[in-house]
Amino acid sequence: MYIDKIWCLKCGCSLYIKNGKSTFNRQKIKCSICGTKTTIGAMRQGESMFNEDNLLPFLKKGNNELTNGELYSLGFLVADGSVSQAIQLSCNILEKDVEVLNIIKRELQFNNDIKYYTRKDTGQKTVLLNWQYKFAYPHLVSKGLCMNKTGNEIWLPYFNNSHFIRGLFDGDGCLFINKEKHKYELSFTSGCYKFLEDLNDALKTLYNVSASKVATQKNKTGNAYRITIYKQGLLKIMKELYKDSEGLRLERKYQKYLEILNNSNGK
Repeated sequence: MYIDKIWCLKCGCSLYIKNGKSTFNRQKIKCSICGTKTTIGAMRQGESMFNEDNLLPFLKKGNNELTNGELYSLGFLVADGSVSQAIQLSCNILEKDVEVLNIIKRELQFNNDIKYYTRKDTGQKTVLLNWQYKFAYPHLVSKGLCMNKTGNEIWLPYFNNSHFIRGLFDGDGCLFINKEKHKYELSFTSGCYKFLEDLNDALKTLYNVSASKVATQKNKTGNAYRITIYKQGLLKIMKELYKDSEGLRLERKYQKYLEILNNSNGK
């Protein structure tokens, strides 16, 4: 159950389940996230504690008011970002792709600095960007950013925008090159079957290109799903995705596209 303008005073979320009646026959509720029990009347205190000025600017906008940079950043965060129980929006990626976090920091106006880490278990160098506001969860959800997002993605109406899809690609997409066999592939991977089905429909609508059927791949954590687009469809899609993309793209993937384009003689 979602109740507008009602926030848990402990974790800041606004998702509840009914939990019986109080002594005065008031509906008791329990926070679905942290388990705090109270009444709706008590939770309304959160409304007076909420301050819209503390939200990131893009969270105050309607979905049709977002800039190209905000849509690209959202696409990347839907692919590689996360929202924690502490209502912290974060993105942790390999250091070689730190340029994307600089884009997100600039376009979404994050105030926090990018943090650099070395993972103790693998030695990999990673970078982290995060933002936290206790009462922001309903606003994050309205932009498709939620806890346990796999299978719960809210991606429309963004699928009609190439900047958003390019953000998805930079987060969860891949370009494969086999020069000897002149084989080129574009693929998107997700933990949600329906997400890729809808992405495939969007690619057909926007670019008149059909991907393969959604394929299932097993991994250590369960199933992952994948769609693949081959050479001619790849070139058609990528040409459109990289229109007006200067400053809003992961450069190493763009260079890989140029390599495929050159190897294909522009065809």
